[in-house]
Amino acid sequence: MDGQVVFELYGIGVEKQLSQSQFETGKHLFQFVSADNQSEEELYERMEIANHLHGRGETGVFIPIQKRDGSFIANDNGMKQVLLGLASQVQSTPVSGRDLAAFHYRGQGARSTHLKRVGEWKTLWEKRTDQIERFWQSKCYTTPQNDFEKLFVENFPYYLGMMENAIQYLGDAELENRDDNEDGTVCHERFGDASFRNGKNPLEWVVDHPSRDIAEWARDHYFSMPNTYYYTVKQFMQAYTQAYSLSGYSLQLIFARLLFPVHFFEAVEGYYTISSEDTKRHLEDRLAEDIKNTQYYEQFLKSFFELADVQASSNRIRVPDWLRR
Repeated sequence: MDGQVVFELYGIGVEKQLSQSQFETGKHLFQFVSADNQSEEELYERMEIANHLHGRGETGVFIPIQKRDGSFIANDNGMKQVLLGLASQVQSTPVSGRDLAAFHYRGQGARSTHLKRVGEWKTLWEKRTDQIERFWQSKCYTTPQNDFEKLFVENFPYYLGMMENAIQYLGDAELENRDDNEDGTVCHERFGDASFRNGKNPLEWVVDHPSRDIAEWARDHYFSMPNTYYYTVKQFMQAYTQAYSLSGYSLQLIFARLLFPVHFFEAVEGYYTISSEDTKRHLEDRLAEDIKNTQYYEQFLKSFFELADVQASSNRIRVPDWLRR
């Protein structure tokens, strides 16, 4: 965005243009990011949460910047954008369990209405499962159009079993712990190794149970390093729990989230919504690889409580019978 326009909209002078979307003023870094699917109300909450984290000592936090008129969304050649300002230096090292634990600790007490996801997993999972099952049923009555569709139709019953197991496991955990008053904290839609690397982006945040981020990091790490995940996940869990204790309920939630096959959903939903043929081929290869290696993911699930240094018989924690066979 042009420097003059930036000044007119935000009252900020552009001292050094780094790229079309980034500039510096004084010692502060600013960048424009897409604001698609963001409302003004959500962006206000994200600003409040970013200020909450920064005020409690979290480094590398980007904060949404309001325009002179108090709104956040700017229109740049038909694109909705929001300006983020970096409050302090970004982290250059890979994220550790201790880093995430500190982030969750500092995120406690953050208020949210539009970004709150605590207690919503079961409803969302049931809805998503019903949608993809109906789609699969529609494909069962037609001849597969390509190899991807054949893989999807033939292997869906296995993944449907995982979905139903995850929903049941989550429901049992919530019922067993109905008097549990664990509050949410600042989490991410999908947390992974790169989430802190270039600054902490508030547009990636939700307010949820901390188990969400731990599970998504472990899942991301497993698929990135399927042959060496054991010791790195174990190390990550140890570092996290040394700084921020996890209850038996938290561990159940992590396991339920890992059991729900998000990787399968992403492959199928991506294939049928993306037009790029290269991307479609990549998703087909990825689905075929995941199907071929299901026994290894099952082993990952089976060993998770061991990785977390927890006896599966304690704290009402259990591994589903079908994984123990």
